[in-house]
Amino acid sequence: MKDNRRAKNLLQKPRQQLKISIFFSSVISVAFCAFVLANLSLLQSSILVLAQDSNFTTSTIDHINRLFAIMTLATLVFALASIGAGFLLGITMTTRMFGPIVPLRRLIASYTDGDYKARSFLRKNDEFHEIMQDLNVLGQTLEERHGPSA
Repeated sequence: MKDNRRAKNLLQKPRQQLKISIFFSSVISVAFCAFVLANLSLLQSSILVLAQDSNFTTSTIDHINRLFAIMTLATLVFALASIGAGFLLGITMTTRMFGPIVPLRRLIASYTDGDYKARSFLRKNDEFHEIMQDLNVLGQTLEERHGPSA
C-alpha cells in the first residue's frame, strides 16, 4: 500500500511526465554521444596519421585502434547510463511541476462537495502557493457565509 502511494505521488500525470523525461534524457544522451564520438573520430584519425608519419609498427597501430574501440564502447555505456540518469532527473523535475496540482484539485473537490472548512497547504517555494492561499481564503469566506458544510 505504501509503495503504491509512493508511486502515485511520484507520477502525478504519468503520460506527460514520461514524455518529458524521455525527451529530456534522449536529448542529453544524443548530444553527449555525438560530441564524444566526433571527438574520438577526429583524435583517432589524427593519431593514425601521426603514427604513419612516425613509422609506427603495425602492432602499435592495432593497439591504438583497440584503445579507440574501447573508448567508443565506454562512451556508449556512459550514454546508456546518462539516459537513465536523465530519465530520473526528468521524473523528479516533472513531479515538482505537477505535484502541487493534486492538493489544489482535492481542495477544489472538497469545496464542490460543500466541505467549506477544508484547508490545504503547499510549500512556500511551490509555484501554486499563492493560489492555494487564495483558495483557503475562499473556503474561509464560504464557511462564514454558508456554515461549515452546505
